[in-house]
Amino acid sequence: MAAIVAKAAGILFCPVKTFRQLREESFGDACLHYGIFFVLYSLLSSLLVVAGFLLHFLSLNEALTSPLGFFFFPFLVAGTPLTFIIGLFLGGAILHLFIHLLGGKKGFEQTLRTVMYSTTPVFIFSWIPLIGFLAIFYALFLEILAIRELQDISTERAILVVLLPFLLVLILIALAFSFFWFTSFIIVPD
Repeated sequence: MAAIVAKAAGILFCPVKTFRQLREESFGDACLHYGIFFVLYSLLSSLLVVAGFLLHFLSLNEALTSPLGFFFFPFLVAGTPLTFIIGLFLGGAILHLFIHLLGGKKGFEQTLRTVMYSTTPVFIFSWIPLIGFLAIFYALFLEILAIRELQDISTERAILVVLLPFLLVLILIALAFSFFWFTSFIIVPD
């Protein structure tokens, strides 16, 4: 357990040095790191959501004895890790496409390791209001460093790998909005 805590501290506070040390770490070790942190995150965030729900909708006396929290808690605990597993593979596939397009030569497994390591601040801090929001931006920064170090590409290309999917989504949203706005003036009801 001390090794996992030390690895997480290294990722958070000395990312470049840590990512260089993790280049040759096994995929199983990366999965273990990811799994431990997403289970902890799932439990903490689910407890906070259920507690907030119960305290918001019920009086304090009812919240402490209500079966609603016990009903919703298993769905949150199961749903949160499932979301992160799907996100890992879907996000990893999209990221790997852009890594490949921009000259990365390492395999998909290395891309998944990049995503697993860079989400460390999200798992550790995102269940905390406000700080969790900032953890997302730090995770994006770590993802750029991890791509650079684990995929052996330049910093500029690593930045593009992370930013291009966001820009593509924004362009698609703008095009969809423009299409609907434009067609609302062309199609006139009788």
